[in-house]
Amino acid sequence: MTTLFEALLGTAELIGMTRSGKTTAAGSTSTLVDVTLMDTDDSYNGGTVFFTSSSLTRRVTDYAQSSGTVTFTPVMSALIAVDTYYTITNARREDIVQAVNQALRQIGAVTKINDTLVVIDDTQEYTLPAGVSNVTRISIANDVNDPVEYYRAYSWHEYDGKLYIHEAVNYATGHTIRLYYDAPPTQVNADDDVISDLIDRNRLYWTAAYHFFRNRLAIEGNQDQRVKMLMQEAQAKTEQLARSHPVRRQELDAKLARW
Repeated sequence: MTTLFEALLGTAELIGMTRSGKTTAAGSTSTLVDVTLMDTDDSYNGGTVFFTSSSLTRRVTDYAQSSGTVTFTPVMSALIAVDTYYTITNARREDIVQAVNQALRQIGAVTKINDTLVVIDDTQEYTLPAGVSNVTRISIANDVNDPVEYYRAYSWHEYDGKLYIHEAVNYATGHTIRLYYDAPPTQVNADDDVISDLIDRNRLYWTAAYHFFRNRLAIEGNQDQRVKMLMQEAQAKTEQLARSHPVRRQELDAKLARW
C-alpha cells in the first residue's frame, strides 16, 4: 500500500532538494533540533519536513542555523525526541502534492473492485453503486460465508447507471456481486491517503518529479537551464517506466450473445 506520504517523500528525493538526518537534541511539539544541519538561516522556510517514524509532514516556518532549530506547523501531538529521523526539503508540500496528482492523472485509470451489490431473488436489473461505471467484469459469490469462491457472469451489460444480468443467477438473496471497473485515480491530499498498488511506485515518483519541474518552469520561465535539464531527465525516465511498468487493468470480459 502506497500512501501520499511515501509519494511525497519519494518525489522530494528525486527533485534533489532534501537533507536527511536525525535530531541531536529534544525539541518541542513545533520544533526539531539538529545541529549538524549547516544550511543558511531561513533556507528551508516554506518547505516541508517529513517525520519518517510517524509518516507525517509539516510545513517549515523557520530555520535557525546557529542552533539547528527547525520550526514547523501544525504542532505534533508529542514532543520531538532526540534521535528522531526526518527528511527536510525547501520544496513546498503543496507543490509536490500538485505534482503527484498530476502524475496520477497522467498514468490514468486503474481497475477497482466494488463488493457492495448483492443478489436479489428474481432480479436482473441492479442500480450501480455510486462512483461505479465502466464495468469490465462481474463475478458472483457462491456463498455468504467464508470460504467464498466467485464465478464470472458472461451475459450482462451496463447502461445509464444500471447493470443488467441476462443469465439466470442461481444463487440466493445476499450473495455478493463483485464488480470490476476502471476508474480515474482519486485525488490525494492527506498524508495517509492511499494510492493504488497497481501503480508502480518508481513510475509515480518520476512522473511526479517531471510535473514538478514542468510547473516550476511554467511559473519561473524557461531561463533556468538546470531545471530544464532535470525536467528532461525526469521526462525520459517517465517514458521508460511507462513502457516497463504499465498499469495492469482488467480488460472488458467477452460476453455471450443473448438469444
